[in-house]
Amino acid sequence: MKVAYLCPFWGSEDMPFESFLAKARAAGYDGVEVAFPDDRGRCREMVAALQESGLIYVAQHWDTFTTDFTAHQHLYYPRLEQLAETGPLFINSHSGRDHFSLEENLLLLEGADRLSEELGLPIYHETHRGRFNFACHVTAAFVDAKPDLKLTADFSHWCCVAESLLEDQQEALQKAIQRSFHVHCRVGHIQGAQVMDPTMPIYARALERHLLWWLEIAAVAKARGQKILTFTAEFGPAPYMLPHPERAGPIANQWAQNVWIMEALRRHLAQSGVGHSLIS
Repeated sequence: MKVAYLCPFWGSEDMPFESFLAKARAAGYDGVEVAFPDDRGRCREMVAALQESGLIYVAQHWDTFTTDFTAHQHLYYPRLEQLAETGPLFINSHSGRDHFSLEENLLLLEGADRLSEELGLPIYHETHRGRFNFACHVTAAFVDAKPDLKLTADFSHWCCVAESLLEDQQEALQKAIQRSFHVHCRVGHIQGAQVMDPTMPIYARALERHLLWWLEIAAVAKARGQKILTFTAEFGPAPYMLPHPERAGPIANQWAQNVWIMEALRRHLAQSGVGHSLIS
């Protein structure tokens, strides 16, 4: 199994896209994760730059929020189709809503599966607050109802929702780990989805737990024969990155934190023997 480390475009939108790609490559990333705009002309320009860069890329869907279920369906599938036009490795999707019923969210997921099959492109569903899989125990119910569910694991959200590091939800957590095909590497804590700084001793336990989860996901992916496992370093900008109390700007550097977590995970997987086969 190959392991690839991706850089999020989120937080770097203020720089020229070509400059972002060059910076990501120089930092040691194998690829990028991009929330492409709905402007098809701009998408074509971005894809051309990606092809020129040689980086692999994932398309991210996050922007379907409509609360009416029928209207949501009419917006969700066309947006996924548009993202598929960019030719990504797969689509990472913020799918459904936390207030839709189990049955409604399952209908959305079944529709996404049909679309995935038609397009010949995987669609993974990110564990995220506000979405169908906003909590560990809720996601377990979806895995039971839909055993072929494919997740993007961002368990930092679940730590915030449950106000714990999920020590008391091992059975549900294992169900999610078994169904995780892509990972967002942000470290959460019991009162938020992002620690202030993953290098701070106060967050050592949270960092240890997340690294353990990511290693377990890698071992499961390797065992099932997954050809490539992708990790996006995804510490976010404001409001995830808190403002500095004494000067303008955030309290920490988003880019530096993402590079740090990417390098820490790379070492961790290499030492384990699970992620020894790297693209770069």
